[in-house]
Amino acid sequence: MVMGAKKMSTIVSMVIFASWFLCNKSTDANMVTNKVAPTTLSHIQPSLVCSAGYFACKDQLKCLHQRKQCDGVSQCEDGSDEEDCDNELDDNMWNNLWRKRKDEAHKFSEKMCSDDLCECKEAKFWYCVNTGLQKIPDTVPVTAVTLDLSANHISYLNQSALRGFHNLKELSLNDNGLRILEEGAFHNCPDLETLSLKLNRLEELVPNLFAKNNSLKYLYLDQNWLTEIPAKAFDHLSKLIKLSLRRNRIKAIEPAAFYGTSSLVQLFLDNNMLTDIKRHYFEKLTNLGELYLINNKISSIEPNSFVSLTQLQNLILRQNRFTKLVNGMFAGLKSIQYLNLEENQIEHIEEKSFMYVENLISLYLADNPFRTMPPNTLKGLVNLKFIHFSVFYTCIYALHVRVCNPKGDGLSSTKNLIENPVLRISVWVIGVVGVLGNCLVLLGRFCINEDNKVHSFYIQNLALADMLMGVYLLTVGSKDMYYREQYLSNDQQWRYSWLCNSCGVISTISTEMSVFTVVLITLDRYINVVYPFSLHKCGRKTAYFLIFSMWLANFFLAVLPVLGIPYFGEQFYRNNAVCLPLHIHEPYIKGWEYSAFLFLGINVLAFIFISYAYFVMFCNIRKSAMSLRTNRENHDHLIMKRFSMIVLTDFMCWVPIITVKTVALAGYQIGDNLYAWLAIFILPINSALNPLIYTMMTTHFKRAVLKNVLVRAFFKMNQSDLTGSSCGVLRQHSCVQVTELKIVADDCRTKSTNKNAVIM
Repeated sequence: MVMGAKKMSTIVSMVIFASWFLCNKSTDANMVTNKVAPTTLSHIQPSLVCSAGYFACKDQLKCLHQRKQCDGVSQCEDGSDEEDCDNELDDNMWNNLWRKRKDEAHKFSEKMCSDDLCECKEAKFWYCVNTGLQKIPDTVPVTAVTLDLSANHISYLNQSALRGFHNLKELSLNDNGLRILEEGAFHNCPDLETLSLKLNRLEELVPNLFAKNNSLKYLYLDQNWLTEIPAKAFDHLSKLIKLSLRRNRIKAIEPAAFYGTSSLVQLFLDNNMLTDIKRHYFEKLTNLGELYLINNKISSIEPNSFVSLTQLQNLILRQNRFTKLVNGMFAGLKSIQYLNLEENQIEHIEEKSFMYVENLISLYLADNPFRTMPPNTLKGLVNLKFIHFSVFYTCIYALHVRVCNPKGDGLSSTKNLIENPVLRISVWVIGVVGVLGNCLVLLGRFCINEDNKVHSFYIQNLALADMLMGVYLLTVGSKDMYYREQYLSNDQQWRYSWLCNSCGVISTISTEMSVFTVVLITLDRYINVVYPFSLHKCGRKTAYFLIFSMWLANFFLAVLPVLGIPYFGEQFYRNNAVCLPLHIHEPYIKGWEYSAFLFLGINVLAFIFISYAYFVMFCNIRKSAMSLRTNRENHDHLIMKRFSMIVLTDFMCWVPIITVKTVALAGYQIGDNLYAWLAIFILPINSALNPLIYTMMTTHFKRAVLKNVLVRAFFKMNQSDLTGSSCGVLRQHSCVQVTELKIVADDCRTKSTNKNAVIM
């Protein structure tokens, strides 16, 4: 009885321990949840179930998030999260596109025969390339197995041209200017398996080119002048496996065009001028496994156009003109495994677009403008292992897919709004400095009595504009903290909120108002220095009008994209998680010209003017200081230091943005890390530096602060309750110091009055 109790106690302890272990294994390994449908993989233990978006390690009770699958870092102890990461279907697609012919780079270690026009080996392999031939040379024996006549001038081929070549298996007539193929041109080559007619001038395909019992398997008609494929153009080619019609001018395919090619496995129609896919285009191609339609002008597919393609595994429709995917678009493709729709213009995807492609393994949807789709669009693709979008946040629709790319944009990831820890800190540092520094400038400019009221008014507005950038950064930083470790599930809620649009508007107003104000300050200094006796100097009323107009104009420029104008689309401020309209990764999305105008046009003109103006001012000051020889070097050095600092900080902020934006518009890929630093650090850095440059580092501001601080300090000391003779001595000493300080300050003010417009 005691023993039974002990055994029972042991069993209970084991059950409790196992339960505790399963519940507390890992925060990243949420085993079961009632909130979302479970995700399992065939190669994982069938008893282990992970939440949607999580995938199990093979040999441990651990689930990893989608973002940690195939990221180059092994998280599972057995390394199973980094297995099966290579997409072999994609590799095969590219290999088929660029595969060379077996004999393309023929080299002989030993020539077995000699001829003035051709290279040959064993009297079977003949290569008569680029020798100016106008017909097949008589020196080539009819026993030849391979014959390459590329880069010659054979423009005409009749039925007798290949008479007697019964053993010929490979024939190449590439780049001959071939215009005419007579009926029956290849009847004399019953064993011909490979025929290459690339880079010619064929305008039509005549019927009956091949004998009924031919052996042709590979036919290449790339880069000709074909405009259509007529009915029965390939009749009798019952053994044909591969047909390549790339880079022609094909606009139409007649009914029964591929009649007689029931064995065809690969069909290449890339770089033609097809505008749609009609129901009859691919009839009877029941064994077709790969169909390439890259870089046409296809914008629609007739219903049931693919019903005959029951064996099709790879369909490549990239670089076409689809604007939407409709329900049942791919009906009939029961065996499809690889579907590529990259680089189209897809803006809308209907919920049942992928209804009949359950066996799909790889889906490519990158480089399309859509950013949302119905939530259940991809749910039926239970075998999907690889999916590629334009932006990482659309992975929210494919949480059941093990590998979803991209995993981030350098700035954000599926995990965090701001992924880089250094940038996370930078957001708060620059934001706090921007707000506090510019508040101090505003307070100081209001409290300190200045002679140059116009200049001070400009600085106050510059501080206000820069403070808005600080507010923007603090807002983004707070949202990053709020969504920490769970950003992907909250991405749409954030980017499509009014607050994200507001952040975009605020950042744009701050950036452009800061640029305009710095230009105005520079212009004011330029006039005062270069034309000191001008009667057209800016007065207070004019300054008020200019500043008010600039605020109004910048507000209008910033708000315009959120007014629902179709030109801007819905992504102008929502293209990234920090709501900036830089558009670096997708430089040509809707409204790209407007973005280029803001960040290129205005900034380039402003930087050119500021650099020119300060250079002219420095030269002018040097000339006017000739009489003060004793102080000239120090004076020049001080002014040059101040001017260089102003131009340098503008250079640090604007030139990287101008350069990167220009490079992106030129079509070059911008690195993710560079984009992140540009958006979070470089763009707003001026908002933190401007208070130092235009206020806190000026001689007038430092003297005014010093004077007020010291006077108040001595005043308090003078009023304090001190005892004995030490009190009297201290009071007397303090009064003398205050008097001297006032004299020095007044003297300094008098001397610096005429330079306020330049140095401040």
